[in-house]
Amino acid sequence: MALMVSLTITLAGTNGNGFGNGGIPQGGTTGNGAKVWHYTATYTDYFFGSVTCTGVHQEGKNFGKWGQDSFTCTATPAGAALSNVIPNQTLTINNIGGWLSDYGTLIGQSYLATAFNAVVSSDGTKYTAVANY
Repeated sequence: MALMVSLTITLAGTNGNGFGNGGIPQGGTTGNGAKVWHYTATYTDYFFGSVTCTGVHQEGKNFGKWGQDSFTCTATPAGAALSNVIPNQTLTINNIGGWLSDYGTLIGQSYLATAFNAVVSSDGTKYTAVANY
């Protein structure tokens, strides 16, 4: 989520926890030694507005100290446009003022991104991003 002073997250999914499986991120270690967790979070971001983000957090030798998130965030309600962006816009950490990992927040940690790269969809309703920590 874009860096902000106060944070409110409402988790989406089965049991209302964002994971759909009792509050524990789904995942484990792959054959290549990488650890992978799937997550979903719904919240109001100070930059993008109301969104639901679904992604994968990865940790291992090919990632930074705190890993990497690959995710897509969609404006809510369905059909709404994201705030503060235009269709097909490319975003970096400098455009949005910072990024905290949704996965990190869901597990009670604060992973501040060292890199963030995203592209807004052609209709302006979602963006796909990769953030490194």
